[in-house]
Amino acid sequence: MTILAEPMIITTAQYPAEPPAGAARHPHRPATGVGVQVPSRRRLPDAPVVAGLLRRRDGPPRNDRDWAGHAIDADSGTSHSDSIVDCRPLRGTDPEMVADYRLVSRLGAGGMADVFYALAPTGRPVAVKLLRDTAGAPEACQREFLLASAVDADCTARALGFGMSTVGAYLVTAYLPGFRCGTTLDGSSMSAVQLWAFGAALAGAVAAVHARGVVHCDVKPSNLLARGHEVRLIDFGIARYVGERCGLDGTVQCSRGWAAPEQLRTAPATPAVDVFAWGCLLAHMASGVHPFFSRSEKEWILRVQSAEPDLYALPPGLDEVIRATLARDPHDRPTARELATICQTRASRSTSPMPRPRPGVGDLQSLAA
Repeated sequence: MTILAEPMIITTAQYPAEPPAGAARHPHRPATGVGVQVPSRRRLPDAPVVAGLLRRRDGPPRNDRDWAGHAIDADSGTSHSDSIVDCRPLRGTDPEMVADYRLVSRLGAGGMADVFYALAPTGRPVAVKLLRDTAGAPEACQREFLLASAVDADCTARALGFGMSTVGAYLVTAYLPGFRCGTTLDGSSMSAVQLWAFGAALAGAVAAVHARGVVHCDVKPSNLLARGHEVRLIDFGIARYVGERCGLDGTVQCSRGWAAPEQLRTAPATPAVDVFAWGCLLAHMASGVHPFFSRSEKEWILRVQSAEPDLYALPPGLDEVIRATLARDPHDRPTARELATICQTRASRSTSPMPRPRPGVGDLQSLAA
């Protein structure tokens, strides 16, 4: 069977966490086969390793804490932590200026660009995304600006401008003080109610993007920003308008571990693509293990297209919701708005242990009941 007839472009090299040694596997998956258990675990890709599988407390969400456990200012909702998360000094090869923006420090890097904390000529802090010197970079910046501008500013970092400088094409977005990168969130420290609340917030942000006719196509930890109980989606570099194909010039554009099966076939983009990524992210966040863990790119392609997801160590009921989002047929997945409703219903419930529902895949009413 031919998996891909054309080459694949992986926008960022991200390796999902491996199952912890001795962890019980999901009852529907055998103990052998793809995803060999080894003694290591990560909170989320590109985050520090956490030893052991931590036990989760079931209890009410703490209104004075964010999902990462930081104290929240009651008035601003800002967590008492550095406003610049994962900030690193500029490298010797980094420019000091991009057009009229003075670069101060690094915020992150991906397969196609570097992101900097910068100051505008007015002194206003902004985020500057500087694309690598590749053919088509100016057009890519303009396209990302248009896509990011099309969505509600409340669910992303507002796009402020784009252009071409002596050091390359760039995109400028609002800098959001107090927001933390999604790779710093540790799901093992969350209660079940907090996980449901996080899922609702993320699904709400995804639904807001879909409401504008845009599919993000790259929902993953490093493209999330969180503050208090708010989640925003950033980086629309490979986003598509609904109906556009998920690839360009016969190639696949995706991030390993966070792409839906249809993305690998360069099918037209639909909101179901982001719902699949939501399921992968919530499963990974809740258990510390990616549902389609693989050692190589080829193995991941095979698993995401034909294998059942590994779902275990999840709060009761969350595994059924996630299983619905990971349906191989995109028509069988719930919408992001339905996910938000389901998760909000669960998060607002009593703090007593929740009974495990046994609905069929896609039975959304029983999932929310």
